[in-house]
Amino acid sequence: MPLHQSASFQHDQPQVKSDLYGRKTFAERLGQLLVLPPDSPGIVIGIEGPWGSGKTTVVRYIVESLKRSAGEPPIVVEFNPWMLAGADALVEALLTELASGIGLDSGKKKAKKSLEAAGKILGYAGLLRHLKYLKYVPGVSLVGVAADAVGTALHEAGEVATQAATAADDAKKVVEEAEKLMAVKVGLAQRKKEVVKALKKLNRSIVVVVDDLDRLTPDEIKAVFRTIKAVADFPRVAYLLAYDRNVISESLGGGPIAGGDAYIEKIVQVAYPISPAFPWQLQGHIAKELGELLTRVDRELEPFEAELIARATGLTCSLCRYPRDIVRLTNRLTLSLASTKHEVNAADVIVAEALFQRFPKIREALVRSPEQFTGSYWSVENEVIATDWSMYFSTSKDERREAWKTHLPEDKSEIAVATAALKFLFPLTMGVSPKSSPLSHLRLSDLSRLIRFFARTSVAGVHEVADIHNLLAEPAQVSELLNSLDHSKAAEMVNHMTAYFDTARTVDGPGIVRQLIHACQTEKLAVPGTREFSRAVGLLAATCLGHCGASMPIVIDEFVANVPLTYGLDFLVTVGMSHGEIKGAEEYKIREATIFLENSSVLASAIEVWRRRAETSVVSGAVMASEDLFTVLYGLANLGCNAKNVNALEPFRKLCGDVSGGLEFFLKAAQPFKELQVDVFFLYVWNADEMAALVEKSPVSSDYDWYAKHLRTDSKVREYIDKRNGS
Repeated sequence: MPLHQSASFQHDQPQVKSDLYGRKTFAERLGQLLVLPPDSPGIVIGIEGPWGSGKTTVVRYIVESLKRSAGEPPIVVEFNPWMLAGADALVEALLTELASGIGLDSGKKKAKKSLEAAGKILGYAGLLRHLKYLKYVPGVSLVGVAADAVGTALHEAGEVATQAATAADDAKKVVEEAEKLMAVKVGLAQRKKEVVKALKKLNRSIVVVVDDLDRLTPDEIKAVFRTIKAVADFPRVAYLLAYDRNVISESLGGGPIAGGDAYIEKIVQVAYPISPAFPWQLQGHIAKELGELLTRVDRELEPFEAELIARATGLTCSLCRYPRDIVRLTNRLTLSLASTKHEVNAADVIVAEALFQRFPKIREALVRSPEQFTGSYWSVENEVIATDWSMYFSTSKDERREAWKTHLPEDKSEIAVATAALKFLFPLTMGVSPKSSPLSHLRLSDLSRLIRFFARTSVAGVHEVADIHNLLAEPAQVSELLNSLDHSKAAEMVNHMTAYFDTARTVDGPGIVRQLIHACQTEKLAVPGTREFSRAVGLLAATCLGHCGASMPIVIDEFVANVPLTYGLDFLVTVGMSHGEIKGAEEYKIREATIFLENSSVLASAIEVWRRRAETSVVSGAVMASEDLFTVLYGLANLGCNAKNVNALEPFRKLCGDVSGGLEFFLKAAQPFKELQVDVFFLYVWNADEMAALVEKSPVSSDYDWYAKHLRTDSKVREYIDKRNGS
């Protein structure tokens, strides 16, 4: 969806047009105090606050008020140390900026005095250690010194000159200029006195503003503080420093904050912590920005969104700590709210973006493990649920329900904030079904909406909704489209069709199912590269049933009878879960499962068709050519309300004992699970001794002698096999 014409990102600039946080009055009063009277010594004032808390906004208010000062306004010098690299350059740059500010502010009446003061400061700077470049004030003829190591100290000057004299012509010129300076034979103390005298003659209050101190390296921070304290402490010069106290303390103290605090107190005479952004101020700011943003992106809230927006705003307020957080969030939402219109609930988009901005690791966890928050997986290839033979090794329900908590931040106050947002977005975190809200409300807890949200707000390709709706209405090209993709992309396409099924005006249910049958029968997709595509197909086919009308029983039988067994099983498990047709499924999964059809008798008939096909495939050995053995055996043992393990044991016995290569096929398929899930080797063994005998006689007996030994001598294994044979 194209953005509305007036929609654009906000610059992260100080918010001085509207005093949302009531700081302008304080700033103006402080500005008045920074204008020092004649004969006043210098002073250093600090504005302290965390990153994004509004320090720069307060500084801008102060600078504006200084420029409007009654009478003769002070000279304001703004120094941004972050634009420089290296502690050495900062000392020179601060003095040069001060000199430049005085020179540029000279005017006609005090031009001579201003330029004289500027020149004295530059001369003073010329004798400081580590100076590499000496700048000049426009219109003033000053010495330009450029060398890597000129004047490390006056007593070293002779040595520097001697070394430089042997260098190239440019270096000789540098030495000559340096000698002119050093010929004055005036030490740094005397040169500083001359600066003080010139500034007194100028008789102007000077305010030096140093912002972004906390962005410097520790060495650079120390250089700035030392310069202000020992080098540039001039009369009637007020330094206004803006910084994060914790950052500065750690840098100045070399680690422990206490030592750094003492250092700050020696240099900064008065420190003003930035006033906190109170919740009602943040909420007012957020409400204002959201209202304006929704208008800019041309998004009118639906009734089901409007009823949640107040809660969403409150949660967003708790996730945004400082004014800058709101500016950054507004920029995130400029794209997100426009891109998810009619696709994801606006209230969820707002809370999700605020949550991910504050806690980016939670976003990473959601992308990595969506099942912990929604109950569903992106890719079901590795899904450990009761719809797969791997259910025997799954963690408990309670452990799965609590897994999302491992991604919460460590700080207790942050845990509360993150938990509140997650419970708003994902009901599963409260033990409530993720399907508790109607699909039409577009909640993020529905996997299809979550997929769409990430696709629309991340660097990722996504099919347009209109194209998907067209496929659902006229599916003639679905099979061809899916076969042009690999398994992963085909699964993604099928998932998109499912995700926008409920928003489509017209759906050809039987047509879609038949196209899926055709796609699954082709050589390319007949063998699922992963279970991801198979399960995606099963879910879409199940979703189509409600649009099949009277032909639904025929469509079900047609699908189950013609698709590969794995596809058929995933379809039947999806449809049969709500009817209790999956042995071993946990009660809550049955209770919360989507009901795709009301008449379970139709389902029972389809299950019987699948079972006959599966048994024939295993007994004949056809399963070795194109099917997942363990998936088929799982279906035989667990699909249907009357299913028993013995239903899989007898076909498995025939595969291993009667089919050429059957035993070797099984052992090779089980081998990857030996280290972590060795029980796979014993799941469908009908008799421990008979299986051991087959292994001992096989061509691969030497590789699996450990297996035969377990079968014959391990009492727990034998007990496990006997127990499964009786169930």
